[in-house]
Amino acid sequence: MRINTASGYPVAMYNQRVKVDAPTPEAMARQYLMTAAAQLGIDQQNLAELHVSMVRESQAGTTVRLRQFRQNIPVYRAELAITISPDQFVTFVSSSYQHQIKPNLDIPQLSAVEAQEVVFNYLDVKGEVTDLKTELVLLDYLKSEQMYHKVNLTTNDPMGHWEALVGAVSGRLLTVEDRACYHHDHGDTPKDQEFVKPPMLINGTGYVFDPDPLSTARTSYGGGYVDGNDAATSELNAARSTVILKDLTLVGSTYTLVGPYAAIDEFEFPNKGSFSQASSAFNFTRQSDAFEAVNVYYHLDASMRYINETLDLGIMPYQYSGGVKFDPHGLSGADNSHYIISSGKLAFGEGGVDDGEDSDIVHHELGHGLHDWVTGGSLSQVEGLSEGCGDYWAVSYNRSLGHWDSSDAEYNWVFTWDGHNEFWGGRVVNYGAAYPGGLVNQVHTDGQIWSTAMMKVWDAIGKTKADKAFWNGIGMTGSTSNQNDAANVVFQAAINMGYNYNDLVSMRNIFVSTGYNMAALPSPAPNDECATAIAITQTTACTSTAGTSQLASKSLTACVGTADDDVWYKFVATGSSATVAVTGNNDYDPVLELFSACGMAIGGSCTNNNGPGGTETYQASQLTPSNTYYIRVYHFSDQVPDDWTFNICVYGMPAPPNDECAGAVVLSVNSDANCNLTTSGSLAGATASQNQDNLCSGQESDDVWFAFTATSSVHEVTLSNIQGGTSALYWSVWKGNCSALTLVSCQDDAMNEGLSTMVDSTYFIRVYSSSLSQENTTFDICVSSFPEPPLPCAENMIALDDQYLPQGTYHAIQQVETSGEVILPGSGNVLFKSGSNIDLNALFEVRAGAIFTVDIQPCDP
Repeated sequence: MRINTASGYPVAMYNQRVKVDAPTPEAMARQYLMTAAAQLGIDQQNLAELHVSMVRESQAGTTVRLRQFRQNIPVYRAELAITISPDQFVTFVSSSYQHQIKPNLDIPQLSAVEAQEVVFNYLDVKGEVTDLKTELVLLDYLKSEQMYHKVNLTTNDPMGHWEALVGAVSGRLLTVEDRACYHHDHGDTPKDQEFVKPPMLINGTGYVFDPDPLSTARTSYGGGYVDGNDAATSELNAARSTVILKDLTLVGSTYTLVGPYAAIDEFEFPNKGSFSQASSAFNFTRQSDAFEAVNVYYHLDASMRYINETLDLGIMPYQYSGGVKFDPHGLSGADNSHYIISSGKLAFGEGGVDDGEDSDIVHHELGHGLHDWVTGGSLSQVEGLSEGCGDYWAVSYNRSLGHWDSSDAEYNWVFTWDGHNEFWGGRVVNYGAAYPGGLVNQVHTDGQIWSTAMMKVWDAIGKTKADKAFWNGIGMTGSTSNQNDAANVVFQAAINMGYNYNDLVSMRNIFVSTGYNMAALPSPAPNDECATAIAITQTTACTSTAGTSQLASKSLTACVGTADDDVWYKFVATGSSATVAVTGNNDYDPVLELFSACGMAIGGSCTNNNGPGGTETYQASQLTPSNTYYIRVYHFSDQVPDDWTFNICVYGMPAPPNDECAGAVVLSVNSDANCNLTTSGSLAGATASQNQDNLCSGQESDDVWFAFTATSSVHEVTLSNIQGGTSALYWSVWKGNCSALTLVSCQDDAMNEGLSTMVDSTYFIRVYSSSLSQENTTFDICVSSFPEPPLPCAENMIALDDQYLPQGTYHAIQQVETSGEVILPGSGNVLFKSGSNIDLNALFEVRAGAIFTVDIQPCDP
């Protein structure tokens, strides 16, 4: 598998073996994507915007190509190619999917014709133009403009098949490329060979300290780990890390430390240049001035990517466009660094340990910039607020790498490599002074109160949550805000983003213990505990109730994911089954779990199958009607979703009154063979009977019960008018009482059957569908009667040879056999009923329980 180091997602997946079984190649590809989307970095909701561009069948299989679109606009050169083997396995996947296309697109300000003119003028077209085509496309480039006119044209002066991208909003030319293929050079390019393509962004590599040599080695300043006038000791060389330098600028064959998030800029003395080179490998020791340039670029780029892509905070300099501008060797070589508000640039000094070698210094100065940019120029240094912000940002990154344990002094150090040595003492984030009494009116010292409080929050709720609350909160501050203001807005940001109640309690307790005067805690979610569950009603169809787990806390250990925000609902079961459904809104990823009582989870009910925005359902069975059941809902991840809301419902047909034997519907018995008295029945809502044997064929998962009292020794049960089901009706007859039933007869898909019965005895009829699924079949049922038969001419054994039977209805008490024939009178007729119990074979046998009806002349005297 080959991974795009910028996105972290695969661009080629080799030797796959994923079974697909859909009817068409496109359907197979989409079936595969439903399960592989997360691995490929594609949100489920964006799968529909993959349009099939080609399906090619070969001896090796079928390749389905799907082009990426957003709002019906194609994404430039972005597609998936999924190859399916002849035996229907996905075996190879190629992906050029772009993951950062904005969901809300700009409105083009430039027409297609105007875009063509931009290209014509740039190329200085003099020859005939053919194959002219303009298409609106999307491209993730520098995170600024994403919509472009793609202009294609063929011309002989300058010769080539040109493809250009022109900003649909700005009108700026992004790139021009000759896409023709030649077997030799074809002469001048436009502008008398002065044509220079716009810079490409290419990943490189380099050596850096990440975060610093002492942390990496878990050692103290001294020995081989000293500045030594920039000496590259073996220890310090070994402390370097090889990293990816993302999106370097390549112009011609020259690589420069300029990218979308960081850009080297020589603007302060000493002037040491931009360290551009012909290689993408920026591998230096600390003796080289280039080392600091690479180190600063890497850490600025990584931090700005984290801010803008991981946290999605959208904080960039307002003073200029593009990456954060920095000078790795500035301040006339002094032992200091600074962020310049007027220009939005950072510069790093060289005194003592070169500041550009310590990631804490880089992050601290960037913290000033972020403070300035997120407030639109309203950075505050009241009570050292911005110094505390910078220190927090430095340690937030350093601590996240896990080099130091909480018992180590360095765990709380700021500037571990640059400070805490003979040059200067550095700072800490376990500063002991409280607010406001501990303020000394020195911004760097006082800022430690704020950074210490924030790092305690970091430890309590985790880096991601702390960082998001921090910058969202700081974005609310102004140029006169103090530390107390900052604590409250960070706390408010956490509330606004829906942090769970436990997190809010932890944050507030930390801020209060520091001495900040904090706003009151909001009320917790009303259904935060099982005991305060919100009642919802089971209905026949899903009727949603809006819910939220905002301001909820953890009640019990998670059944899956992280249950730090669970809320509770309850319902009264109307039958023995119900469906519970929870649908998350936007990125809310619901988990549901069913409980028979508070603290008593129903095994197998923990459900989380469909991801953010999906619907989770659980089919509950064997519920006790009229009992109360509890539903627990929470967000799967411990990260904060953009939307804390969901919809919940409980639905299902209530069980019919005759769902159990004890509620059997009493049938009226017809006095003759006709079904004049019938009873309507239905399987809708029926469930499997509890504590009853399943001795007959089929699946008795939706049985209903009827009962009748015998009025003669022969009765017939008939089912008719059967509608609405997808499987056959089976039924069985039982005698006794509901607590001790004895099977009399099993009937598989039989519409009627005769029964030998005992007068005044009660019989139970159990009707169900043959399949395991629950059906909504309706039917009519009746019980008819037959009079006691007259005595036959021959007692007990009826010899049919040359015998006339008397007119009447005969009930075979025992097996009757004959090899002769039934002799019918000229005016007589014979009716055989209850077919399955009469076999017209050579012996003409009538089995016990059958009804044998004849209408003929009486016996001879």
